[in-house]
Amino acid sequence: PALEQLAVSVDRGVRCVHVADAATGQLLWRRSVGVDLRGVTATGPDGTTALLVDTARRELVCVVLASGQLKWRFPVGEQFAPPCVMPDRILIAAASGKLYVLDPATGESTQHAVIPQGLTTAPVFAPQRQVIYQLGEHSSLYVLSAADLQCRQVFYLGHAKGSIAVAPVVGLRRLVVAENRGVAAATLHVLSPSQGGPASDARNAASGDDDGAEVAGSVTAKEPGLTIVKTIRLTGHVLTPPVVDGRLLAVATDRGQVKLFEVDSGDAVTPVAERAPDGKQPRIRYPLLHNGLLWVAGTKLTKYQIQPQAGQLTPQGIERTYRGDVFDNPLQRIDQQLISVRRRS
Repeated sequence: PALEQLAVSVDRGVRCVHVADAATGQLLWRRSVGVDLRGVTATGPDGTTALLVDTARRELVCVVLASGQLKWRFPVGEQFAPPCVMPDRILIAAASGKLYVLDPATGESTQHAVIPQGLTTAPVFAPQRQVIYQLGEHSSLYVLSAADLQCRQVFYLGHAKGSIAVAPVVGLRRLVVAENRGVAAATLHVLSPSQGGPASDARNAASGDDDGAEVAGSVTAKEPGLTIVKTIRLTGHVLTPPVVDGRLLAVATDRGQVKLFEVDSGDAVTPVAERAPDGKQPRIRYPLLHNGLLWVAGTKLTKYQIQPQAGQLTPQGIERTYRGDVFDNPLQRIDQQLISVRRRS
């Protein structure tokens, strides 16, 4: 099959990554990846490789997507977040605070930056600004130059340790950060470049070359800093990344609340539609936006028609909803097919 016809999924029972032909369902290969299976896969920059987070060996593994053949491995030696794939490099955020830059062809580390606190979420690349956003384990959001990893800004977000479960999302020049609070609440922070200079602390970053030599970091560019333009309260925790399709942004919580927003070219973030929380028991939800439809996999598979004029998400009939099954992988869309991975109840 063509590479774009391959479906990647994680089997949490046997702790393996599976790759199958999306057209026929035929299993092509599988590989053991360890214990913690959150966000273990990504596709390499050229679309021909898969990047796997092997938590048992604490290494990033690159394999040929079509066959599973090993191409290279990078031993991190500690816990690390899923990789961020850029057009010409791969970024890895390690628990100790190191941000590695890897050559996608060889897996060799060519550069790294040192953040003065632990890192638990993946970095995010913003191509329009040519910057990298990296959340610290608590309090701070770091803005680094994509060219040389020099610190551009340290933004005080104020989040507590363990309160952010997913990496930020970039879309329409916005940065969206989901911060969980308390037992069943979350806050969605929408940030945008402002016209003021960057607010920062020059002590808060360091960079190094491939020999590991550290260089004291400082804010090097006078460019627009970040400003929070919208704060959105949610019921439940956000355990899967918000999704973006064109100008639409959707977020789903583990209590079943779904909110949809339109983001314009200015600073406006306008509510479009929402679904109220549907249960007291937390259950992870996986949203997918495409062509005016919102799909959510949680306690069942649901297809919503977006009706912005009425402010509603209207459920649409589908042949099977798999009510009661456990969905434990993000939804995937390949051509006109929607692919879900679930465990029967």
